[in-house]
Parts: sequence; structure tokens; C-alpha cells
Amino acid sequence: KFVALVVALLVVCCYADDDLDLTVYIATDGDDANVGSVDAPCASLAGAFALVNNDTTSITVLMAAGSYSGGKNIGVAVPSVPVLIDNSDEDDDSVVSFDCDATNGVVFVIAGNGRDFHLKDVDMNNCTTGISFTPSDAQQTLTVGDVNFNQVLYPVTFSGDALQLDDSNFVGANLAVSVNNATSIYMNNCDFESGADLSMSVDCDTCVMEIQIEDIKVESAGGMRFTVAPGTAGTFESVSFDDPIGRALEVSGGMWGLSTIEVENAESVGGDGGAFHFSGSNDGTSFDLDSITITGTSASGYGGAIYVDSAILNIDDSSFEGCSSGFLGGAIFMTNLMDESLSVSDSTFLSNTAAGKGGAIDLESSGNGTVETYFDVVSFSNNTATNGAAISCCGITSCGVVVNYDTSSMTFDDNTNTVSNGTDVTCTIDDAEFTSVATEPSFSLSYDEGYADTDNDSSNNDEGWYYLLIIVGAVVIVGIILCIVVALIAIACKCTKRKSYDTVSDY
Repeated sequence: KFVALVVALLVVCCYADDDLDLTVYIATDGDDANVGSVDAPCASLAGAFALVNNDTTSITVLMAAGSYSGGKNIGVAVPSVPVLIDNSDEDDDSVVSFDCDATNGVVFVIAGNGRDFHLKDVDMNNCTTGISFTPSDAQQTLTVGDVNFNQVLYPVTFSGDALQLDDSNFVGANLAVSVNNATSIYMNNCDFESGADLSMSVDCDTCVMEIQIEDIKVESAGGMRFTVAPGTAGTFESVSFDDPIGRALEVSGGMWGLSTIEVENAESVGGDGGAFHFSGSNDGTSFDLDSITITGTSASGYGGAIYVDSAILNIDDSSFEGCSSGFLGGAIFMTNLMDESLSVSDSTFLSNTAAGKGGAIDLESSGNGTVETYFDVVSFSNNTATNGAAISCCGITSCGVVVNYDTSSMTFDDNTNTVSNGTDVTCTIDDAEFTSVATEPSFSLSYDEGYADTDNDSSNNDEGWYYLLIIVGAVVIVGIILCIVVALIAIACKCTKRKSYDTVSDY
């Protein structure tokens, strides 16, 4: 009886646990009446999600290659449990695609009680929206890996906790990635091509985040815009903008490190900052630029390459060539400059042009107090302006900007000042020791593929029987051993009792 009871309990526990983490297979030739095993797959996401019950804690959907469309695959209600959707075939030539039509163009909506959502190794084609992730519980994660968004106007809209984008492509998007709330953003090895408006927008001036963006290519697509709270830390590494639509990068707030960034031929912007537009509120907002290359960018306003307002800027090992502005600062324009908020080292300014002053750089402070800036090993060649062909200070109003450098470390060669008696540097010059005014923030994020391992060949339905047989076999063996032990104990006790009786009879 004991053994039978244990077996019954184990059967119940086995199948109760089996329902908790559900794995379902689907294929275009499947049937939604099937159990969703590898040998009996469902036919659609709707069929897979229908297998979720009140005991299910997560679902993994493994999709066979093919095209999935229609109301059972596009716009299907996502269950309120963590969801992982993946290609069931590891072959690189295997393609799972979600193909939208004119009547239903939103593939996934995770809202209300929605939980973590992970999408891997699929394509989306000709849709209005790819993933709309706005659960009411903001402590949720969206992970997108190896996904190709082709002609999807709004591929990712996010409001949650952590957003992870890895090894994905965005082609023909209006606004590829839109974030309204987050605590962390990780984006790695993604390409944005032939888009409009913006490749990425992060708009939450009350959000303190960690943002890590690396190995990104933007080609003939919109730039990126970030509006974040002071205290946010962000890094860009190995990012290229080739013929971006509008400026490459616009950032307001936070502490940022940019390294190995290339910007080429940003189209003329109807405003300030041809490549970068940085702003703060003299609240510690800072930008540390290392190994930046900006070529051929222009602005109709101020700062042909970079415009900075009320923020700290450090530049090292960078080059600015062929940039132009319609007013001041052919390459760089800084306004509301505070004391010790600019340093430039080991950098080159070549053939930049301003219609007004500051062929390479124009600096404007917010008052007449002394504002120290620092330069070391910087070359200015063939830059052109009305005056201050290399560096102009106080071109708009009188101010107290001082540029500090050792003349032996600087190069001024063939710059052109179009007014008579013009000079390459119009600022007060001093030789205070060089000081770097900003550093790159230190933190590290990483890509997490999701809560489940999808490299398996069987569904939970098959695994249940397998593990049940093992458990039952083990219980039977243990039961037999227990019976043998009990029998031996009984024999031993009987022998001891008989010996005791013999001893008593002797008296």
C-alpha cells in the first residue's frame, strides 16, 4: 500500500510540474487539435497559446520553418506568462517568418498582465508594428535576438524594465526602436538601413537608466535620440552612421562615453549640430568622446559637427574633417560653457568652415566669469571663418573663456580668416596644465537569451512519460529493497524472541 501511494503521488507531481513550464511545437502543416509535441505540432501561435492553463508558469514555442500569417499568427493575444518564441531548427537557412497583410499589421502585443517576452531567430515582413511591449507591471523584460524586421514601420515599442536587442536588422522602419520607460537598455550588433525619422528614440526625462550600445551600423536611416534623467549612464562603442537622415545622435541628460564612432555625410540639418546635439542643465551632464571620426557633416545653424549646451565635453584621439555651419563653429559649437567643462587632446581639425566665427571651434560662456578650457596636442589645418579660423571665443557676447595649451604641442597651419587682421585664436590664451574634464561611465550589461533552453528535441508531453517511467521504476526498486529489509528485520526479531523464551524456561 505504501508503494502504491508513493507512485500515485509521484504521478500527480510529475504531471503538475509538467504543466508549469510548457514547450509547444508548431509547424505550417500541423494541427491546432494536436498536443503540440515534436511529432504532433500545432499549426499556429493561437493553437500553441491555447494550451496554456492556470498552472502554466511559462511557455516556449518552437516554430518550424515557414511563413506564418493570418489572424491565428498575427495579433494573437499573448498569454500572461513569460513567453519564448524561437526557430526550432538551428540551420542558418531555416527561416521562420511572420508575414502581415493589410488587415492586421501588429504581430505581438504584450500589455496588461503580460510578462517577460523573448523572440529569437525569426523574420517579420510588411507589418505596421512588430512588438508592442507595454505591460502594466513595469518590472518585465523584452529580449529580441536574431530577428529581421523588413518593412516594419514600428518594429519595437517598449515600456518596461530591461530591453535587450541583439544581432537584429531593421530595414525600412519609420521609428525602429521606441522606448518610453526602462531601467536598462542593451543593444549589440544591430543594423538600421533605409529608414526614416529615427532609428531609436528613448524619451523619459524621469528615468535613470544604464544604456549600452555597441557594434551598431546606421546607413541611410534616421539617427538616435535620448532624453533621460541626470544619473543615467550610457556608452556607445563601435557605432557608424553613414549618410544618416538628419543628425546622427541627439542626447539630453546623463553621463555618456562614446568610443570608436564614425559619422559620414550627415545631411544638412535645419538647426544646430550636424552630427551630435548634446544638452544638459549644468547638472553634471557629460560626454567623453574617444576615437571619434566625423566627416562631411553640416548644420544650417551652429556646430557643423557637434553642438553642446550646458554640458561637459571631453574629446580625445578624434578627427573632424570637412564640416560646416551656417553661423558659428564649423566643427564644434559650445554655449553656456561653464568652468572646466571642455578638454580636447590628440585630435585633428581639418578643412572645416563656419560662415561666421570659429572655423573649427566656437566657445560661448554664460557670463563674464573666467571659464578655463584645455587643449593638448591638437592640430588645426585649412579651417576657414571670418575670424578665429581655429578657435573663436565669445563670438556672440563678451565672456571670460580662456583656452589653455602649451604652444609647442599645438599646430596651426594654413587656416583662413576672411576679415583683415583676423587670427586663428581669438580667445584669451594661457598655459595651465592640461586637465581632462570628463571620463567614460563604468558599468557593463550583457545579453540574456531568455529564461529557457530551447536546444531540445522533445516537448514536455513526451518528457513527462519518460521521467515518469524512470521515477516509477526507481520507486519499485526501492519498494522491493524495503520489503526485503523489513522481512530480514522480522526474521531477526522472531529469532531473538524465541531465544528469550528458552532462557525463561530454564528458571
